[in-house]
Amino acid sequence: MKRFLLVMVAAIFALQASAQVVEKVSPKLRIGVKAGVNYHSNDFIGEKFAFSDIKPGTGFLVGLQADLKFNRFGIHPELLYSYIAMESEVPHATYRSDVKVSKIDLPVLFEYEVFGFLNLQVGPTFALYTATGGECTVWEDAKEAVTAKWDFRRPPVGIAAGADARIWNFNIAARYYKYFGKGEFDGIVSGKSTMKGFQFSIGYYF
Repeated sequence: MKRFLLVMVAAIFALQASAQVVEKVSPKLRIGVKAGVNYHSNDFIGEKFAFSDIKPGTGFLVGLQADLKFNRFGIHPELLYSYIAMESEVPHATYRSDVKVSKIDLPVLFEYEVFGFLNLQVGPTFALYTATGGECTVWEDAKEAVTAKWDFRRPPVGIAAGADARIWNFNIAARYYKYFGKGEFDGIVSGKSTMKGFQFSIGYYF
């Protein structure tokens, strides 16, 4: 009887210890929404000339975010809609172009928690253009603006890194991103572009 009681007590302690271990290592999933602003720049490289005077543009982002946490480590995917507007000029030429871009961003970031509330994040990011357009003016050849269709053919792939602070169910994030792949575009000018920028956002987890 004593041996049976000792075995039962040992089994209870073992179950409690294993439950605590499972609770610590079991993933915790949270889903939320976020919105913010983009500060974005493009380096256009045309087949005949380059756009060197490019004014960085601002835009907005809105979408969903998820957080799968394994103790201090985690995976943070997002699905975002982004809109950006920029203006560019060609040096030593009477050429200017307004570019407006709408795209879907899919960053998949790996994160590590520090200080109990701050998460450092880094990982790949992907983009899919949904709409591109703008107006293009060539003053030497025409006296009025003509509509230019910017067709980004290849979805760019890049990297993103930043920090995410969380208080209760809210989070505030700052992030730098850069696309290494150069997406081709066609319009008045044919060539390639390289993109980079910053994102600032605020979110809420349900």
